[in-house]
Amino acid sequence: MNGLGRQRGFALAGAVGAFAALVCAGCIDPAGVRQGERSTTATVPPISGGLDTVVVQHGDVSTAVALDGRVDVDVIETVRVPLSGIVSEVHVRREQMVAAGDVLFTVVASEASRLLALELEAARAAVRLAALDIETTESTAAAAKRRLAAAEMAFRATGLAIDTPLPLVPVDVVASRSGVVATIVTEAGSSVMVADVVVEIGEPTSRTVRASFDPSTVPGVEIGAVLRGALKGRPGEAVELTVVRIETGPVASTVFAAFANANATDRFVVGEQMVIEVAGQLRRNVLWVPPHVIRRWDGRDAVIVRAADGATRRVEVIVGLSNDTQVEVAAALQPGDVVLVP
Repeated sequence: MNGLGRQRGFALAGAVGAFAALVCAGCIDPAGVRQGERSTTATVPPISGGLDTVVVQHGDVSTAVALDGRVDVDVIETVRVPLSGIVSEVHVRREQMVAAGDVLFTVVASEASRLLALELEAARAAVRLAALDIETTESTAAAAKRRLAAAEMAFRATGLAIDTPLPLVPVDVVASRSGVVATIVTEAGSSVMVADVVVEIGEPTSRTVRASFDPSTVPGVEIGAVLRGALKGRPGEAVELTVVRIETGPVASTVFAAFANANATDRFVVGEQMVIEVAGQLRRNVLWVPPHVIRRWDGRDAVIVRAADGATRRVEVIVGLSNDTQVEVAAALQPGDVVLVP
């Protein structure tokens, strides 16, 4: 055997000896199953080098649920269209303060309403003519009255009073109460039907953030609870909110949260979308590690712990409450234990 062959032989013999020593020590099952899987820990051959590590922590672990909310105010007036037609002009904008009597929008009667108004005028004229003409028969007069009744019924469907002056002219719709324009659901040139809601006026001091939620899955919502909210797209500008009212519905409930700092309301516009964080479960004084250090062996969760001398061992863990950065673990660990990052 040459020198190279002898070196390979010595290396193979050394590897076999090291494996046998581990088997004798009970670290490795010859059948290929680590005996540590049947207990709580198993020794792993020493690992050296610049592997990343984290430290087992002791403290609180909590979860949070994100709700889709909206900045809103209590509506004190719902303004409806008085007739079917076209909105020719909108005179206000959202968030604008208005006083009672201010013009909100102008609506022009639709062509259909205009034609109904012409028919009403014609029907009235026919009744007057029948009353003046001494040669008018009873059947002719009755027919004129039936025509007028039908014309009045059709005209009322436009939403206008039967005594509305004719011909129809543009109608200015005004606010009946002072407040802040909370919602505008129309624009110039839009077609509207009688009684359509086009503007909502709110109480300025009632600005809140509202969100729907399922009480069975979000148990942390209660009067007085402190929440965190941030506009979508601006997560860095979070504000503190306090639950002031909860309305329960047949399927979902609605939470109303006021701004803890009244000065913060000026930064948020009515109608803006906001994400609300609701605290969920809380576990106090528990061991936890980052989620990414948890490994799986044969269907079991475990971590690799490194001792001060560099020796490593696998420790099985039972995973508890978790969030994006923390996982509660129940295991033979101590705060400060060094865990290897996979």
